[in-house]
Amino acid sequence: MRKHPTAILLGLVVVGLVAVLIGRSKGRAAKAAPDVTAMEIDQLRATIDDLHKEVAVNRMLLASQAQPVPSTDTAPGAAPAAPPPPAAVARKGELTEVGIIAQLDDIFKTQETDAAWSRSAVSTGSRILGSHLTPGSRLASAECRKDLCRFETRHPGIEDYQQFFRTGLLSQESGLWSAGFTSYVIERSPAGVVAVTFVAKEGQAVPNTVEVPTE
Repeated sequence: MRKHPTAILLGLVVVGLVAVLIGRSKGRAAKAAPDVTAMEIDQLRATIDDLHKEVAVNRMLLASQAQPVPSTDTAPGAAPAAPPPPAAVARKGELTEVGIIAQLDDIFKTQETDAAWSRSAVSTGSRILGSHLTPGSRLASAECRKDLCRFETRHPGIEDYQQFFRTGLLSQESGLWSAGFTSYVIERSPAGVVAVTFVAKEGQAVPNTVEVPTE
């Protein structure tokens, strides 16, 4: 397993600190090496603390990244890859993320439209979520029905989507109304990522999805 550069740097700093402390001890005994001041040691400790924090953040981001999209490339002369199984069905009726999105899309499409609320929700949601998009990201579509909104966003990379998710949806300071929501990356390519976000009406939860039984 390849080590993260930040983790390697942290290890080097720790080794360096140990070496400095050993050198200081020897210097006191031999009265030859210059003494290391308390301020220098405090600075080294602060550097180590900062690196610990950076490693923790990087681990969190790596763990939260969406799974890569399977490659569809085929060798020359090989038969085309078989199409994926039905989106909503996994092993023994287990519902996949793609299946959840498909069910929410079906629920959304069959809802009637509350004209007054939907207009207000589209305007407010577009303004607030749009303010949390990173440079190069954009709000591709926004639509609200009876008690559910669907926002589709496009981002240059997964890191841009993760920042949008943290600041625009998870944060209590996002400015969005208080309601249930769910968000998924639905497409990844060299051009970037596409995500869909469902947000319920204020004070309500996103509709439940159900497992699809198998024969």
